[in-house]
Amino acid sequence: MKLKLLIISFLFSVSPHFSITANTDVHYPDGFADMFIESYQQISLHFYGMERVRGIDSYVTFDGVRVESPQAQMLIADALETHSLKSSVIQQIISELAQGVSNTFECQGMIGDCVLTPTSTAYLFDFDAGELLVFVAPDSFNAEDIEKNYADSLLDVKTGAVINHTRTSFSSGGDGNQSFFITNETTLGLPRGFMSAKTDYKIHDDSQFTVDELYYQLNIESVEAKMGRFEYGVEFNSTDFLNNGLSQLQQEGVFIGSSNKLLLGGTSASQSLTVFAPTPGELQILRGDSIVYRKIVDVGQQQINYNELPTGVYRVTIKVISAGREYLSETRSIVNSNRYALPVKGWDYVLGLSQMRKFGHDVSALQSEPLGQGLISYRSSEKTLLGLGATVGAEEQYLQLGVRHQYDSNQFVEVNAGVLSDDAQFVRGYMGWGNFGLEYRQLTGDTSDSELAGFLFSSEAFKDLNITYSAPLSGGNVYVRGVWRLESETSSSAEREYYSGSLGYNFPSFWSSTFDVNVEYGDWGEGEELFTSVTWRLPIGKGVENRLSSTFIGGKHSRTSETLATSWGHGRHRGSLAAAAHLSGDERNSSYDLTGTYNGAMDWGYLDGYAYVDERGHVSGSLGYSGTQIISANGVDFTKDKARSFAIVDQGTNTVLDSDDIARVRLYNNARLTRTQSMVANTSLLLPMPEYVEANVSIDSDYSGINNVGDVSASMFSQPGHVMVLNTDFFMPESYIAVLDNLQGQAVENIQCYGHACLGIEKLSIEGAFRVHYKSDKSKQLFADGALCLMEDSIENNVKRGICLPGLMAEQLIPFDIHDTNPSPIFVGKYTEIQLATLLAQLARMGISPTVKTINDVRYVYIDPASLLSEQKKELSKMNVFTVSTEKNIDAIVSAMEMK
Repeated sequence: MKLKLLIISFLFSVSPHFSITANTDVHYPDGFADMFIESYQQISLHFYGMERVRGIDSYVTFDGVRVESPQAQMLIADALETHSLKSSVIQQIISELAQGVSNTFECQGMIGDCVLTPTSTAYLFDFDAGELLVFVAPDSFNAEDIEKNYADSLLDVKTGAVINHTRTSFSSGGDGNQSFFITNETTLGLPRGFMSAKTDYKIHDDSQFTVDELYYQLNIESVEAKMGRFEYGVEFNSTDFLNNGLSQLQQEGVFIGSSNKLLLGGTSASQSLTVFAPTPGELQILRGDSIVYRKIVDVGQQQINYNELPTGVYRVTIKVISAGREYLSETRSIVNSNRYALPVKGWDYVLGLSQMRKFGHDVSALQSEPLGQGLISYRSSEKTLLGLGATVGAEEQYLQLGVRHQYDSNQFVEVNAGVLSDDAQFVRGYMGWGNFGLEYRQLTGDTSDSELAGFLFSSEAFKDLNITYSAPLSGGNVYVRGVWRLESETSSSAEREYYSGSLGYNFPSFWSSTFDVNVEYGDWGEGEELFTSVTWRLPIGKGVENRLSSTFIGGKHSRTSETLATSWGHGRHRGSLAAAAHLSGDERNSSYDLTGTYNGAMDWGYLDGYAYVDERGHVSGSLGYSGTQIISANGVDFTKDKARSFAIVDQGTNTVLDSDDIARVRLYNNARLTRTQSMVANTSLLLPMPEYVEANVSIDSDYSGINNVGDVSASMFSQPGHVMVLNTDFFMPESYIAVLDNLQGQAVENIQCYGHACLGIEKLSIEGAFRVHYKSDKSKQLFADGALCLMEDSIENNVKRGICLPGLMAEQLIPFDIHDTNPSPIFVGKYTEIQLATLLAQLARMGISPTVKTINDVRYVYIDPASLLSEQKKELSKMNVFTVSTEKNIDAIVSAMEMK
């Protein structure tokens, strides 16, 4: 407050006693001159869209205001401050008011209704109303802290699950070599956090079992902690970009850092990896020596969604293998990291203590000294991210910094630089500009004695450059890739240079055919080599095509192949068969082979197979499976999808339907519809959920005419190792028209339905007619004024006739008493036709005429007590007859019964 008074006093002292009185040389119309002479007045200040500040001492003219009173200036400053205006803007407004302000803009119509959006502060004075309107620029406000709400880290133990994804493959080569591998990625959901493990078991020349990853992760609000073994380093937050370009080695340690994973309303993005397969075969993506993705593919462009690849920032080797031969082998960088949005001026951090592990060719691990690591990133502007980091050991240290500037969604520049304690320096720059990517890395200085350099980069100095580009061109697609690397041995000053370049273009041609042209040139230490391939593909029928391809090495013919291929598809199954003839080398050596592929997607997993046989009888092939198994409180479930969190829609055991589309299930992530899927009768539906989102699953069966008597929606914040279960039950509603009379033969006015099958009663315009809606597999009973309605067994045109009779439930009957004056009917009983004849004869001897109602060959006998004489009552009392009670409520009677 004292500081504010000092500011206002200073402004008041330096401002001239400025008068906004009009120039005396100016002549005003008669009667208006006083309006332009400054006079004292209390006015109100209206900061547009907010409360008015009243009682401000000021001097005014027709179109201007001056506020010189420190108390009035203080009143205005307090009001503006409550609306989060920047202090510099408040000072500017007070200063301008002290000097006097006049109308900045003209308004059409009433001044009080004026709305302006100026680039700087503007004023309008309504002389008649004594009100000053103040308008400010949109950037005049302080950025308010957004309230952050986090999901609860403590989850219901019932949602925890064991979720295991399995990939397995068996292959056999033409030389008799066989191999088998199985990889399991397991997630165990705990009440707080989760456990994650990845194991590999391989059999080739010998067997080998490895635990590649095993760690525990816990998130509590904005903090994340991890401990254990990590296969390719640790992924955390926006500081991850500082690790780009470094070797992503296995680490064992403890880490803690900031995280927005539990932040409600977070977002995620998806990417894909594009690969061109030059021949049918097995596509493999390897991270180190581990196969992280495999698929049987045909010739052409393949797209692999990043959701199918491990998260993180790393390099992969992409291979296409056919008949035991590698037709493609290239290295790519993968950035599959969830970058959690930082607010401007916000920051992320990571602290850790770990050891790095590097495996040699003999599979033995080299282990670094214990290393402490600290990383911090800071978002300095909307598009710029800055970072600092340090990796510190007892003997060596590495200090680094980085900057990432995002020009557009797919246009950014990233620069990382660092220095080792022995003065060796590392620099990396990457530019992504749409379909163009350029990466440069350089390690300079003497690193031969640096253990840390060997773990982070390389034990030798190097420079490398990678360029990639792809784009549509003239109806086709072109891609360019170039690689250059220079390695230097400090001890001998020897240098080794490697380089390669490739150019590919596929384009449509005549007769609906297509051409694929690929040219590669490079030297990887074995001399320069030029490789060229041309493939022409001509469709000759539905699912049938002819392929003619030639390859040249060093300008000389290497191989020409002609292939007749057919492909088929049915539902979720795909297959192909190709017969090929080959001419190899200058001597035109011929060979023939037959290749078959299969890819199938079942609810419980994916199957694929590949088989090859040539003219010499050499046979090779592979068979693979991938799928996910889920063990939860719901039981054991299987699915083809890979995820660490699932929504399970369980139909239970009561569904009696036979349909492929009984309902639509919708999955929402952060209130955004992300998936709609039809539900098949008598099967559970498993939907993979993204991690760390507010997930909701809902069911809609109205369009199919099928009803749902279970839950219609479920929600949870998805986390690894947890499932969201929605229990439901579907049925097909049925209906018929019931035409009902009562004991007196009159149409009943209203009926009620009791039982689990009851869905509703619809009264029709015809007297005594009702439409009854029900479930066919459950029981029900109709009542009218407490009388049980009996329906005829026969039905005609969906119409059933019936009669509603009282006293058919034991709880409604009272033994007949001759002294009872109850006017309710007397129920004698129900009889067959033969039994009825005997009864009627007996009643006739008593002089009693009963009422008989017949339905489904059963006779129900009633007597009206009002028609009985005393002697007749005495005779009836000797029989086993009952008076129908009207005192017991039918609802109470039915609720006590088990109606199934």
